[in-house]
Order: sequence, then C-alpha cells, then structure tokens
Amino acid sequence: MTNMDIESRHIILFFSFLTISQILLGTVILRHSVGTSDCCSMIQDIYDLAEDVSKSLTETNQNLTTVQKDVNSTRAVLGKVSAEIAAENITITSFYVVPNTTIKPLPYQPVRFDKVLVNVGGNFKGAKCKFYADRSGVYTFTWSIETTYGNYIFSELIYDDFVAGAILTGDQVNYSVATGTVVITMEKGESVWIRVSESSSGATIQPTMTSFSGFLISTHTQ
Repeated sequence: MTNMDIESRHIILFFSFLTISQILLGTVILRHSVGTSDCCSMIQDIYDLAEDVSKSLTETNQNLTTVQKDVNSTRAVLGKVSAEIAAENITITSFYVVPNTTIKPLPYQPVRFDKVLVNVGGNFKGAKCKFYADRSGVYTFTWSIETTYGNYIFSELIYDDFVAGAILTGDQVNYSVATGTVVITMEKGESVWIRVSESSSGATIQPTMTSFSGFLISTHTQ
C-alpha cells in the first residue's frame, strides 16, 4: 500500500469519526431540548445526513483509488521509456577508420583501413577491414576515396556480398576525392566493407582524405 493510499484512508476515517461524534452529540442535545416526536424526526434527519456523508466519503475513496491506479500506470510507462532511452544511450555503435599509407588497390578485395581512430563497441574488425553489426537496426555509412591526378578508381560499399553504394574518383589534372553515403537495415552479424571494383593501371589510394565511418541510427526497423 502506498503513502497516498494510507493518507486517503486516514482522512476518510477521520471524517467518519467526526460525523459519528456529531450524530451522538446531536442526539444527546435533542433528547434534552425537544419532545420525543420531534426528537425522533430530527434524529432521522441527522442519520439521513450521515448516510449521505458516508456515501460521499465512499465515492471519494473510490476516486482516490482510481487516481492512484493512474499514477502507478504513468510511473510504469515512464520507467519503461527511461529504461529504453538508457539502453539506447549505453549501446551506441560507431567507428571511423583511415589508411596509414598509400594503397595499391586490389580488385574486389577489402580496402585496408588500418588506422582506427574511433571504434565504439569494437565492431570494426581491423584484421578483416570489415564492420560487423552487433545488433539488428538501421545504420549509416560514409566512405571517401582519394587518388592522384590522371587516374580513376571505382569503389563500392559491400553489404553482405551485395553492392549497397558506389562512387567514382578521378580527375585528369588534380588529385581528386569522392564520397559516398548509404543508409541500410542490417541484421545482427552481417558485415559492411569497402572494395575497389575497377581502377586505372597507375591508380593508388591516397591516405590524406580517404576514410570509412559508420554508426547505428536506431534499433527500431519499422
């Protein structure tokens, strides 16, 4: 029983005791001041009034009980929402990686991002150069590829062996960089990585502006 329940019942008992005391006192006074017939009539009026008061107190108690149920229900909902928010904040997944040196790309092989700057959750696996989802949800990924002038590179973001996005880097005069972004729904254990599908013979991936990053947007997929 909550404090509110105890307090409301104390109030009802207090008013009930007060009403009964008033009735008894009124009865004693009437017996000494009026006739028997008038006394009985007035006593009946007092008892009728007491019955109305009792009904009113009963309704008040029922209303207090309803309010208490609503309060408890609201507390339960708020507690559930707070727990969900706390869980979301605790389980954030994100990463940001770059290459340490210039890379000669190998066709259809993962681009080697061997310098890990951010890896919250530890789900980017440097040895495989792939990110693995540790839970189902909606994720966003961004990658940039830089190359030297006079060359081109086609790069792709691979989501479990499917091409989820592709960009073309290349310029005849200057160093160039291209950036791609995808938003995908992943299941737990699925992977994402970057590969080069085609490039010119002298193309290299430059580390200055090349990067790969991603993070979990939401665990709600509907």
